[in-house]
Amino acid sequence: YERVVAKNELISNSQYSSIYLQYMGSKDGVNWSEWSSEDRYIPEYTDSNNELNIQPGQDLSHFNMLHIGYLTDSDQTLTFGKDRFVKGLGDTDTILLEEREGSLEIEGNLDYIDLLFTPLKSENACLLNLEEFEVGLLESGEIVVSDKSKSFVTKDRYIVGERNFFSLSLSEDHTDLYTNGNRDTFSQVFLLAPSGYTVASGCEESTNFGGEVHSVRVSEGKKSVEDILEYHQLPSREYILKSSFQAELQSNSSINSLDDLQFFVNQMPFGYSNYITSLNVGDTVVLVEDGFILEGEVLSIDQDRGFVQVDSWSGKFPQNGFSQSAKVLKYEHEYIPSEYYLYGVKDIYSLDILYSDILLFKNLSFLALWDAPSFSDMDYRYVRYRYIFVTLKHGLSAGLASVNIDISSGGPSMDQLMRHGKWFDNSGIKQSYWWTK
Repeated sequence: YERVVAKNELISNSQYSSIYLQYMGSKDGVNWSEWSSEDRYIPEYTDSNNELNIQPGQDLSHFNMLHIGYLTDSDQTLTFGKDRFVKGLGDTDTILLEEREGSLEIEGNLDYIDLLFTPLKSENACLLNLEEFEVGLLESGEIVVSDKSKSFVTKDRYIVGERNFFSLSLSEDHTDLYTNGNRDTFSQVFLLAPSGYTVASGCEESTNFGGEVHSVRVSEGKKSVEDILEYHQLPSREYILKSSFQAELQSNSSINSLDDLQFFVNQMPFGYSNYITSLNVGDTVVLVEDGFILEGEVLSIDQDRGFVQVDSWSGKFPQNGFSQSAKVLKYEHEYIPSEYYLYGVKDIYSLDILYSDILLFKNLSFLALWDAPSFSDMDYRYVRYRYIFVTLKHGLSAGLASVNIDISSGGPSMDQLMRHGKWFDNSGIKQSYWWTK
């Protein structure tokens, strides 16, 4: 039957989320296979200046998600994009104005300007001054650009209390203004060749801006409509990595050598009475202090006392061991839906990721998983399974109602055992007497 879904209800097979199931198998319960996937790609990448650059390789649109292992002590933001321009950075012909005022060294005329601003209220205020050219806000909610002879006003309005995107693009016979992805076209053009600028002040017709203006960029090169709109869609390509475990050692110098495999930590989030709440057996715990990093796999824990035991350590120690000032963290794992980095485009072979204050990245890979959450024909005695829930909506959660495991029969039939004692398998090979099994 059909039922009406409320507008605030999101279901697992909707456009907002997906559930994928993986398994690993073992024949002896000791040695396990890797987690299953239809396809897996471990790319080569460079990491410099808070940017990960995925080198050209396989077609990334073939995969469902990006898996990232990372280490951080606070929530951080990843920004995906095909190049530096659409991520809001400077490039070969785009200058990022990092100071509030300064001089411009350009050879010709500017063809492009953009900026981000967050207004605290509706007001007549200055966003940017480029000598005789100004970008400002109107109290009625529009954005106005002007020089000594003309002015253009956007049809779309800015949003108070939110981050707003504004771009100006000049062509030979018209001017385009973009406000949060909405485009207005005017039949006249500006001639912009300024030698200096001021941000949030310096306009003749309006007061200084009381909010925040940042990421101001100017360019002598023309930008395509597609790239400008992609830049305005930046919020849809931002993904927040969470930090779920942060703790400290309960005493100084409890870890001085590779033999100190047992120690006590204090996590104690607000509202909890246990010393540990979000560290589990199998996690990789990491100690960080003064540039020294030590890591080990957790073998056992006691949440009530804060006790942790690891199998072994790898890394380096401070001269006097780790103190209570050390950060006790763990490697986190995030599965990011492909919608964040594909944005509807096929045949993508490289990718740029801008990140904030991540301490370390580990085990970056692209995964293609089966749409149907079922598996068959596994030659294992033991099976572990897990499900991966990915969502495009903050706060959406999921759970499995049930998991069905069907075990197929094998070996001799009762009739074979009673008549012969020995039996033949499906390949015609004689097997040993049944009682030796």
